[in-house]
Amino acid sequence: PQERRVVSPKKQMQAHLRGGSALASPLPLLTKTALGLRNNSMQLDELRYNQQQDDIQLQLRTPTLEALDQIKQQLSGVGLNVEIMSAAQRGQETLGRIHVRES
Repeated sequence: PQERRVVSPKKQMQAHLRGGSALASPLPLLTKTALGLRNNSMQLDELRYNQQQDDIQLQLRTPTLEALDQIKQQLSGVGLNVEIMSAAQRGQETLGRIHVRES
């Protein structure tokens, strides 16, 4: 239907009929994630995008556990489903892994 680029017509049509996209783009999810990460005192160590699941896993460092929770709340505030996978205090910082997907 509204595809500008047709790579595999059959797969793309099946995906549209199921309600998904055969060729998910990370850009909309990355854009929302970037909006949720603005104005935070954190360091992003790793970002992994999974095209099949259309989700992102972030590994980051924050000054405190509360700062990590604030990031979760900010990401939720821009319409994302966010789950803190792990958080560990290491010296003066908190290492955290966050799972992000569209709501």
